[in-house]
Amino acid sequence: MKTVVSVAIALATFTAASAAFALGPGFTAGKASAGARLQYGIDMEDYEANPYGLGFGLRGGYTLDMNVYIGGNFEYFFGGSETVGGAEFSWNVWQLQVEGGYDLGFGPKFVVRPQLGLGLGAFTGEFCYEDSVGRACEDPSETDFSLTPGALALYDVGAVFLAGEVRFNAIMAEETATALFIGVGAGMTF
Repeated sequence: MKTVVSVAIALATFTAASAAFALGPGFTAGKASAGARLQYGIDMEDYEANPYGLGFGLRGGYTLDMNVYIGGNFEYFFGGSETVGGAEFSWNVWQLQVEGGYDLGFGPKFVVRPQLGLGLGAFTGEFCYEDSVGRACEDPSETDFSLTPGALALYDVGAVFLAGEVRFNAIMAEETATALFIGVGAGMTF
């Protein structure tokens, strides 16, 4: 929980400092946007197998004239697997969230968007082992509330924009799962 509070404070400080230097509304103001991204999730817990790893995401939303962004996000991480003492563990994660943010325009082509995602995060997995009857598998999958503060950088290159992002993720399971997401992508405004 201390990590979540630390990230929230850092994000608030970044937003306040960025707002002082914002030059204008940016290319996203008053427009809808949609994009796709490739990302990597770095597990911050001590799981047997990284449930995140390489993943992809889809995002869409609308930036109001006053630079407030409202949207949605779906992401899927391919996860990983590991064999320990004859038992096989495999995990992956998917999330579905609503997002809100504030677009800070730095000239006509560059936008920084501090944002917060809220929604569902699901661990899907399988745990297989040999017992006296033969091979047995269990499905310890779980879906819980997820919280994802972070920041995106968007750069307009004409018909499309390029994006980079860094986000912290917390899935509030019985034991909170945390990860750092780093991603790159592209999208369009219309």
